[in-house]
Amino acid sequence: MMQQPIAVASLIQKLTTENEQLRREKDEIETEFDEKIEILEKKYYDEKNWKEIAENKLSKADKNLLEEENEKKEVKVKLQNEIELEKKIHEKENERIEIELKYKYEREAKNELIEQVKDIEQSLQQEIERRRNVEDENRRIKKDNQNQKKENERLKQEVEDESDLIGEFEQ
Repeated sequence: MMQQPIAVASLIQKLTTENEQLRREKDEIETEFDEKIEILEKKYYDEKNWKEIAENKLSKADKNLLEEENEKKEVKVKLQNEIELEKKIHEKENERIEIELKYKYEREAKNELIEQVKDIEQSLQQEIERRRNVEDENRRIKKDNQNQKKENERLKQEVEDESDLIGEFEQ
């Protein structure tokens, strides 16, 4: 019977050794898994941080892109406004040129009319002067004619008087 307690003690010893061995293996496995968990947790936190950083960068990039698009829209609107303004300026310049040409043509037409009026006035003055001269000449001629008539009447009277005298003498 003694062998049984030795065998039991040996079995207990063997089981204790196995148990110790299993506990060490379990501890090693736990340590290994704890290290792996720690590594995975670090990787998870690192990836989480990288993801947050990437999301922040993406958010900033989206914000910058949106701002850039808004700026491009503003620039496009400003450019369109400038183009419209340039068109209006060009139209106004064309209108100004048209008005200047119209004014120039009107001024030239007025100057031509003024010249024509001056020519007509000069012609009228010349005609008036010519008529005045003709009238003066007519008056002078009439006066000369009247004087000639008077002289003729006088001479005629003289001739008649002389004829009467001669006729009286002859009788």
